[in-house]
Amino acid sequence: MIRPSVALSINTLTVRNLNAYDHIISNGPHIQCVRWKRKPIWLPTAKSKLFRIPNRPVIPIEEYNELKRLHNNYKTLMKSIMSFFVEKHKEVQVSLDTSVVQKNMQKDFEICCSINDKWNKEVAMIREERLAREGKARQEEIARRLQAKEREREREREREKRPRGIAHLLGFPGFIGQSKEDKPIGQLCR
Repeated sequence: MIRPSVALSINTLTVRNLNAYDHIISNGPHIQCVRWKRKPIWLPTAKSKLFRIPNRPVIPIEEYNELKRLHNNYKTLMKSIMSFFVEKHKEVQVSLDTSVVQKNMQKDFEICCSINDKWNKEVAMIREERLAREGKARQEEIARRLQAKEREREREREREKRPRGIAHLLGFPGFIGQSKEDKPIGQLCR
């Protein structure tokens, strides 16, 4: 059974471990495993173990040489990787330097301006060609309208030259006016 936390803010696991409980803790339907079985990591070394000197392992010379070679290879590879990362970091620091960033921004701006100027020239040429075509078409349209207007004026002048109303019909031989209305129609049609 799990007890509530003990005073001095020590949790249940610590109390159970200090009481030499087993390393598997049953918490209802859950089971918790603990890394340490007898002594937690944060407790100091026992007084009886303080001055104990462990025996050095005896390793054969061939195995020692192989381990040394593997260790040296590992250290060499790690050193080369670290130097590579240091160089990369220096390059990044140099590339992030404000003066370098300003130079790069200025170069990019100049490149963008040159590309923009080139595009503007191309668009200006296309616009000038289009405006020239439209101007020519407009001039042709105006000339055509002027010719149509001139023809209309000419027709108006022709209409004005022709006599209007009954006055021009008086000289027509088939016209029956007041002077001829007494004569029979048969004599007038001859």
